Amino acid sequence: MYPATDLEGARTFLFRMRVANGNHVGRHKTSYNLFYDGYQLLRLDTYGNGMHTNGDGSTIPACTPHIHIYDENEIPQDHHAYLLPTSFTDPENDIKTLLQFLEYANVVDVENLTVVQQGVMGDVNDIHR
Repeated sequence: MYPATDLEGARTFLFRMRVANGNHVGRHKTSYNLFYDGYQLLRLDTYGNGMHTNGDGSTIPACTPHIHIYDENEIPQDHHAYLLPTSFTDPENDIKTLLQFLEYANVVDVENLTVVQQGVMGDVNDIHR
């Protein structure tokens, strides 16, 4: 989780990144989120399990990276999904995609951020002694 404010310091936002095991060997799915006042403004999914059908009938194929953008006229407001813009160059690279997500959300000075990838947390039985 990464808290942020707007340039005037009037509004606070929360960025969240979540990595989970996917249904396919060697794949994991990552979700990047931007929240404001309890509303999810952006959500990027790197690996959707099933086909996503939008309210207008358009679809995003299964296992395709996509982004949800908040729309106050839609219920739920983040239901509509779009294929990732070309500015996201490698959705399987968690750190690169995180930085590109922050840039997409207009975070300033992204190039000055230091992101450290933590080790994988697993079941105690997964620990090799």
